[in-house]
Amino acid sequence: MVNEGKRSLLLAPECPYPLQGGGPMRTGSLLHYLAGRSAVDLIGFHEEGSAACGRALPGGLCASAAGIALPRHSKTLPAKVVRNGVRLLRRRLPLMDRFGGASSRRRLRDLLANRRWDIGIVEHLWCAGYIDELRPRCRAVVLDLHNVESELHRSCAASGPRAERWSHMRFCTLAKEVERKLFPRFDCILVASEDDRARVLALRPKAKTIVYPNAIPFCGDPRRPHEEPPHGDSIAFSGNLEYHPNVQGLDYFRQEVWPLLKERHPALTWRIIGRNAGRIRVWARDDRDIHVTGPIKNAVEELAKSQIAVVPLLAGSGTRVKIIEAWAASCAVVSTPIGAEGLPVRDGENLKIVRSPAGWVKTILELLRDPGAAERLRRNGRATFEEHCSWPSAWKTLDRSFAAMWSKTAC
Repeated sequence: MVNEGKRSLLLAPECPYPLQGGGPMRTGSLLHYLAGRSAVDLIGFHEEGSAACGRALPGGLCASAAGIALPRHSKTLPAKVVRNGVRLLRRRLPLMDRFGGASSRRRLRDLLANRRWDIGIVEHLWCAGYIDELRPRCRAVVLDLHNVESELHRSCAASGPRAERWSHMRFCTLAKEVERKLFPRFDCILVASEDDRARVLALRPKAKTIVYPNAIPFCGDPRRPHEEPPHGDSIAFSGNLEYHPNVQGLDYFRQEVWPLLKERHPALTWRIIGRNAGRIRVWARDDRDIHVTGPIKNAVEELAKSQIAVVPLLAGSGTRVKIIEAWAASCAVVSTPIGAEGLPVRDGENLKIVRSPAGWVKTILELLRDPGAAERLRRNGRATFEEHCSWPSAWKTLDRSFAAMWSKTAC
């Protein structure tokens, strides 16, 4: 797999393995792309006391893997409130402070010392501040934006509770300042969608951008045609259950949609799939028809056990891997407009777009009662995955755009 003629470096704030959730999946896709075309060195962050990134990687994938340990911090709500309050006072963007500490910077300098790479890729804006360390060591440095942070905070402010709006707008303003400062320092910027490309160019019109779509590894269809899922009349949501837009979307669906659905369809169950399920379990335990699976090995296979995948997001940036996984699982998908943003969506053909609680209820009940309509969505969604949303199809974008980078210092 490794091509010793070229060397690349991937700096990631989280280990891509196991491949669970949108962030690890996107980082994993880039790691596999680089490993197939160069000798790739991975540097990943991990909490003190937890396993370093290299232990979870498939054998032979990387030429080397090194870790940077982060001090543990509490994930309770009061602790998060205090941390974000301090960030606002100090004008620090969330997570840039966590991944950019003095000890981490010293460790990275030691890992980079006396080494050179053709390409260095930095994952997330959270680690973009390391450009000064990478620039002398890499002939070209690329920033991979999983989200445009300013847009993420703007959308959270627009859709979130009143108590959170002010802080998100402050973080939005701060994120724009950081993005305007850092974007020009990279040879090019990878974004997940044309929408995010427009947002980057609005901040820095001369920034070199490449739309590298989110994707997942190609997999066979886990559901045979016309096969009924084992969980009967059920809907499913899959994602990182600690990620703010996911939590916000689930709270909205639970309060505004789920009671109406249960009133019309008492036998319906709702399956919530994903890691970091602590907060979700608190309110799910009082409803016997909400089932929280916790972390699973294969989201596609788990989604295939339900008839419909729901994506009730009200905020976000980038594109939603949860929809791609549902398409791969041959699930009928129902989403808000922002949930489907940036994907090759055809409303009514490969998913259904809804804009209100009443719309959610009407659409889900129609799909449950009309197997033919649900089957058309499943079939077209699976075809969209196969054509546009697997790793091999996404890699073609990089092949076209990265060709000059292996021998030059810019895209």
